[in-house]
Amino acid sequence: MNNNNEKAIELKEKGKFYLLHQQFEKAIEKLKESEKESQIPDPEIYYLLGIASESIRNYEKAREFYEEALKFDPNYSLAKERLEKIIGK
Repeated sequence: MNNNNEKAIELKEKGKFYLLHQQFEKAIEKLKESEKESQIPDPEIYYLLGIASESIRNYEKAREFYEEALKFDPNYSLAKERLEKIIGK
């Protein structure tokens, strides 16, 4: 049980690495794997998926990911800001 959570964290960190290095497709792949491994919903994963999607100009998908992040954490200010920016486009 704990092993899955460690794997989810490791995958999320790899996703962040790829995001920082502007390898957005790889970031999305690792973050989606992390989402599947995570035992509880992690709003940060959805936020990061939104950032990666926005970076490849998939604004509709980005909007969905930001909304998902806010579903699990309505006070996630970074996701709120990005969502407002997307909706304003």
